[in-house]
Amino acid sequence: MAVNLSAFAGVGAQFFNDSGVPLSGGLLYSYAAGTTTPATTWTTNSGTVANTNPIVLDSAGRTPNEIWITSGADYKFILKTSTGVTVGTYDDVPSLNDFTAFNNLITVTGTNSLIGTSVPPYTAYTTGMTVSFAPVATNTGAVTLDLDGLGAKNVTFDASTALSAGAIAVGKIATLQYDGTRFQLTNSVGTGQILDGAITAAKLATDSVTTIKILDLNVTTGKLADNAVTTIKITNANVTPAKLSQPFTAATAVASTSGTSIDFTSIPSWVKRITLMLSAVSTSGTSLLRVQIGGGSFTTSGYVGCTSAIVSGTAGSNSFAGGGWDFNDGAGSASASRTGVITIANLTGNTWVMQGMYSDPVSSSRSVFGSGSVPIAATLDRLRVTTVNGTDTFDAGSINILYEG
Repeated sequence: MAVNLSAFAGVGAQFFNDSGVPLSGGLLYSYAAGTTTPATTWTTNSGTVANTNPIVLDSAGRTPNEIWITSGADYKFILKTSTGVTVGTYDDVPSLNDFTAFNNLITVTGTNSLIGTSVPPYTAYTTGMTVSFAPVATNTGAVTLDLDGLGAKNVTFDASTALSAGAIAVGKIATLQYDGTRFQLTNSVGTGQILDGAITAAKLATDSVTTIKILDLNVTTGKLADNAVTTIKITNANVTPAKLSQPFTAATAVASTSGTSIDFTSIPSWVKRITLMLSAVSTSGTSLLRVQIGGGSFTTSGYVGCTSAIVSGTAGSNSFAGGGWDFNDGAGSASASRTGVITIANLTGNTWVMQGMYSDPVSSSRSVFGSGSVPIAATLDRLRVTTVNGTDTFDAGSINILYEG
């Protein structure tokens, strides 16, 4: 039997209690790594005379003999006082200069029925043992390995799935780990081992693949071959607004036929751009149309910019008074009918910018346009359309918004 000196307490070891006093009569138990199964240790490199288990320390806290362990196997040691109080547990302890543990490259012959040879030879299959080899042939089907005459064991991947042709290839090191029943191939998984239809939508649970699981720079243009992703591979209607986490969303249109303001609230926090749409919007008076936004409440100060109106070829303009984006209707009247689009976009943080234009073909040949910005106190969640005096009421038309991330 091949044995090697234990990396723990192998030779000349002396143990002490927490007070620095030699652990006289201490007990050193040995087990297979990660288990409570007792494992034999030996007194010399001949591997013929076993230590007691537990090993009883002498009056100086020393082991009475050297400790040699089986080659290719890891051990667990538990040290206790003479009265059975645990001092420490030391798991996954290898042996020193163990060729089988630190150089597990074996020699293999065959194509599908592999015959393996290791130096020194293994005396038993041990759960967790790992071997590697350079294949001499590419497999053509299911594979078995008989290592050192210990009997043929199936070689699988993904637990118990038999290997398909090409899984083990010449020029590509194969690494196997014994699970107690079979050897599992832990590398060299190629497209040949992924059966048609094996990866399905049902196997990719919602949110199973997240940005957190994809490390920065793991997916690069270099890894996406030219033309690998094509429109042919994206079936029509496969990508829909509902499948986009931040899709284009239209609110419910509001008839602007009553009230002094039209409010849109509960706008999602991820929104980065809002399109405000006006259709034949009219009010009862001549006060300028005002647009306000806010987070938690409407912001009523800090609006900057200006608007201009062109009426029958004559231009006029005004700067915002600060309480909102006030659109100059020129020679406004209660019969003014406003139709157009105003876009509001997030510049940075809670600062938003606006650009818009609408026309009034009913009461006069009038076009109104403007731009501006405003910082708000919190994340935007609302938009209001009202008038500067706040008392004129809406009496015709409709208003809606479209928002996006």
